[in-house]
Amino acid sequence: MTPRDLRAPGDPWPRVLPLEGGRNFRDLGGYPTQDGRRVRWGRLFRSGTMAYLTDADYDYLSRLGIVAVVDLRSNEERTAEPTRWRAGPKTEYVAADYEVSSGNERLAALFQTPDVSADEMHGAMISLYESIPLDHAPRYRDMFERLAQGQAPLAWNCSAGKDRAGTAAALVLTALGVAENFVRNDYALSDQIVDFEAAFTNVDDDSPYAHLAKIPRRVLRPLMRSNPDYISALFASLERNFGSPFVYLEDVLGVDRAMIATLRDLYLE
Repeated sequence: MTPRDLRAPGDPWPRVLPLEGGRNFRDLGGYPTQDGRRVRWGRLFRSGTMAYLTDADYDYLSRLGIVAVVDLRSNEERTAEPTRWRAGPKTEYVAADYEVSSGNERLAALFQTPDVSADEMHGAMISLYESIPLDHAPRYRDMFERLAQGQAPLAWNCSAGKDRAGTAAALVLTALGVAENFVRNDYALSDQIVDFEAAFTNVDDDSPYAHLAKIPRRVLRPLMRSNPDYISALFASLERNFGSPFVYLEDVLGVDRAMIATLRDLYLE
């Protein structure tokens, strides 16, 4: 099965959008919720970098009517791979200023450590997913507010489309009432769609990711994976620190019961 065929019987279109220059650009529609409804198709999109979208891609995206793009990348990432969105003049492009090192201190230290092991890299990724919900709370809060205001179809992205964007997808699906096993499966789907090792190591010397090519593949692999352990660590940290993901959503992101009801009215069928 090819990535673009990743659909269940009755799905109106492929989960992965048929884009020439897209990275992990996909629809969150169709997932069942615990109250018997399903996420609407064509309303919620997650993605990696949009820097390489082609004219043909923009022709396709223009037909989707996306009204807002929330770019979760840092200043450095947006400068290195700028998004030049041109799929409709009314689309709002949203980005926030922050430095790439924020929340990545342990990973940054490992990149400078000789003889780092794959286990250490795996542990650093677990720590990263425990910190993402707080490190990126301002961006996630803004995104939820836009969704509650009906600013959709809405797309959000990071660079790979698996860590920050994957966490955002997990939080949105959870708020909509999608069970954790479906959330985990959606997260892990990235590994079937993108060869992240190739995408982030077959780069020019002046690329912001050039340093990754110097890391042994066995050590790099945990960084490049969409390992379900990582999203499980996310949920475990929310349970441990807040009591449940829903307490985190309300206390940190301001997504209270009334907003959840609004979101479900807007994005479920």
